[in-house]
Amino acid sequence: MRSVSGGDVHKVEYMIDFDSFEAQGKFSDAIVDRAWWTGMMQAVAAAYPDLLNGETRLTYNAI
Repeated sequence: MRSVSGGDVHKVEYMIDFDSFEAQGKFSDAIVDRAWWTGMMQAVAAAYPDLLNGETRLTYNAI
């Protein structure tokens, strides 16, 4: 999602829904274990300070 006005117009948010914390953990472990992750981290480091990780949030449905 991208803001259309205000101070966050240069910020993009990505969201992925999981059925459980366990499913999210398995997904995260699978991503970090791939060579893709190493390449991604190198690309982000090379683009610094123009590209930053603004934040990471974990949310859950308490209902």
